[in-house]
Amino acid sequence: MASQALAHVEFTNDTVKPNSSLNTFLAVPHGCSGSDTISLNVTAPTSVQLGLVPQQVQNWTLTVNYADASNKTVKDFCWTGYLAHDGKQLFGLDVTVPNVDLSKTPNVTVLFPTVQTCLNATSNWTSDPSSPSYNASVNKPAPALVITNAQETTTPVTSDGVSVTQLSMMAVAMVTLLSSHLVLA
Repeated sequence: MASQALAHVEFTNDTVKPNSSLNTFLAVPHGCSGSDTISLNVTAPTSVQLGLVPQQVQNWTLTVNYADASNKTVKDFCWTGYLAHDGKQLFGLDVTVPNVDLSKTPNVTVLFPTVQTCLNATSNWTSDPSSPSYNASVNKPAPALVITNAQETTTPVTSDGVSVTQLSMMAVAMVTLLSSHLVLA
């Protein structure tokens, strides 16, 4: 499960069973080196053909590119907009997972290489942490979904179906927004 203290661009719900659907979010916890975020470009995994439907985000423009003229297989997608360097944003994604064969392995991890472009910097969340050349002090891990048959851990949700993690991020975003409009006497 994605960590509660988000330091990376990662999924809020990151495990899914084969032959199922998942509504999740890419969580952007901050800008790049103190710079405001202006786009988030995500490459769809090629190892497993997932059904992907990126969701519109208020005040952001979504562009989806397809692998072929059928407009069924998503190649990549990009949200462009504005997020203050200390802001947080959730970018919705509906994922449909095929019936992946897990008879010889307990799970399959699919990576979503993501480039976070900021006004004065770029963060490439594109590395594979399972690669022998991965160096955690230099490389930034790509957001990942794990396809598994293991018992899923449940994330507490509100009566509206919003996870506590999502609710916490929304509350922080609202406090940040409100505090930027307050004038102290």
